Amino acid sequence: MSRYYTAIIFMSVFSMVVMGMCVLTSNTLARDKKKLFFILYATIALASLCEWLGLWLQNADIRLRWLHIAVKAVELSVAPLIGVTVGLIVRQPKRWKLLRALLILHALLECASGVFGFIYRVDGQNLYSHADFYWIYVCAYVFSGIYAMAATLSTLKKYQYSGLPFLILMVGYVVAGLTVQFFENSLHLDWLTLSVTGILLYIFNSEMVQQTDALTQLINRRGYETILGRVQGRVAILFFDVDKFKEVNDNYGHVYGDHCLKTIGECIWDVYGRWGKCFRIGGDEFCVVLERNLEGVEEMNTALFRRLGDERARDGHLPFVSVGYVHYDPSNCSVRDAVKEADAMMYEYKARNRNRSG
Repeated sequence: MSRYYTAIIFMSVFSMVVMGMCVLTSNTLARDKKKLFFILYATIALASLCEWLGLWLQNADIRLRWLHIAVKAVELSVAPLIGVTVGLIVRQPKRWKLLRALLILHALLECASGVFGFIYRVDGQNLYSHADFYWIYVCAYVFSGIYAMAATLSTLKKYQYSGLPFLILMVGYVVAGLTVQFFENSLHLDWLTLSVTGILLYIFNSEMVQQTDALTQLINRRGYETILGRVQGRVAILFFDVDKFKEVNDNYGHVYGDHCLKTIGECIWDVYGRWGKCFRIGGDEFCVVLERNLEGVEEMNTALFRRLGDERARDGHLPFVSVGYVHYDPSNCSVRDAVKEADAMMYEYKARNRNRSG
């Protein structure tokens, strides 16, 4: 076993230890995200150490055969957990129990193979090799990668995060590292590649968190200012304000007020999210920057009020919402002037319609 390979594994494991401490001391990650990131880094470190130990045990003293089998069982069992954990980090699934059952089933098969040798085998000379059903492990590993990719793409859409180029490059990095490993197995770059990818995922998640409003999951004020400052073409800018929201908090409490904001945010996203970016820019203030279907603003506004009316039929305390909008063309005026015009229209709407019922 070369010193180069040992150094690669050492640096991979050490980087995961560093990231584990970074996660544990983070003041921005939620508790469940901390747990998942820690599992991810621990899994990468454990699997890479098992690969290193398995290579060290190759053709070693026959008395170490069962240790060799145990090490390979652990490595092959936990490797698919990496992709699944990535998927859990970026999106909490509705069927986690099914995923967990599949991971447990795969782990049991890997452990059974240590005895019966149908996925992998360690022979009487203490030599590890693939067996006829090694495709079971390959399928589990590929499935976990596909799940991670699908979950990440779904999250990009849900959180309106414009990090697709970063994601594509990150996936390209993984593919490049694994491809090099496939054609030149002696380089042992797979775990180093996955370790660096784990670090990139942390950056990806942090960027997404920094632009997301924790309550409504819409883009926050910081993201609003950044995106609005980058507008170069024609857009429609809409502002929304929750009517008498202070009275809602005073009469029903802040917990119910948060519920109202979350419900209204969901309605705004459902109606406008297909055509542009949706923001929560203040306590009870929302904004939408429509990039497409600009001529359909009035129809979308009507759809929003209809949707809020349906919600109000189930919850009579849900407040009304006022809206104002403007079509903005950078060649005609500044974005500041456009924002003022949309804001003024929203307050006029609020003043005219204090007694509306829909």
